[in-house]
Amino acid sequence: MTVYRSDERPFDDVQALGVVISPAPALVPEDQYGLHSGLLYKIDGQPARISHLAWHHQLRDEPAADPFLWADVGLSAENSRFIAAWLALRQNSPSNIPYGIDAGGACFEMATHEFLPPPLGKGLTCATYIVAVFRSLGFPLLLEETWPADRPDDHAWQRAVLSLLRRTGATEDYVEAAQTDVGAKRYRPAEVVGAATRAPWPVAFQDATALAAAVLTDVQNAVVRIAIPEAGAATEKSE
Repeated sequence: MTVYRSDERPFDDVQALGVVISPAPALVPEDQYGLHSGLLYKIDGQPARISHLAWHHQLRDEPAADPFLWADVGLSAENSRFIAAWLALRQNSPSNIPYGIDAGGACFEMATHEFLPPPLGKGLTCATYIVAVFRSLGFPLLLEETWPADRPDDHAWQRAVLSLLRRTGATEDYVEAAQTDVGAKRYRPAEVVGAATRAPWPVAFQDATALAAAVLTDVQNAVVRIAIPEAGAATEKSE
């Protein structure tokens, strides 16, 4: 297995830093379910927590709980502890992170822990939140130049995100600016979570897709045991 249910491996078994993924409401009608991802961390013997971008301006840090599946990251123990400590410090630094289909210009300032706002229309997804945290702290997860920008099913998901942004209160200026990014590279949750579980980094697209297939198998096997959350917040679509 690549990712585990909490009844197979409790969240508190994480050494310091992990990644999580869960089934979620689908954005595209033909999908059975969507996927949502985040970061799992634990410091100083405290209970494990999950940091994740739930939706537009909704960065959350909360106790680890189902329906997430999880795995340790492929970093050294020292580096994992460093990132976990950084995430713990950010519990007191909430950020209004925009949800967007192109993450260009979105990053964190390592010294102050602050999110640096990107240009209008740019933002993070639950998956690129993970990528941005790692990159900002000096750990590039993905070999991003190997990702394609022309996957047709990504376009459908991106248009669905824009529609839901408009319906859930994003400003019209923001949505109009984001519309120009349809067709941008998309880093899917299973690709990001799968890549994070292996070493060394950065991980190329071909390797990430193979890892994503294993993650998707684990999620699919868990769906019959895990209740998918009610619709109402946007999450990444399934592959």
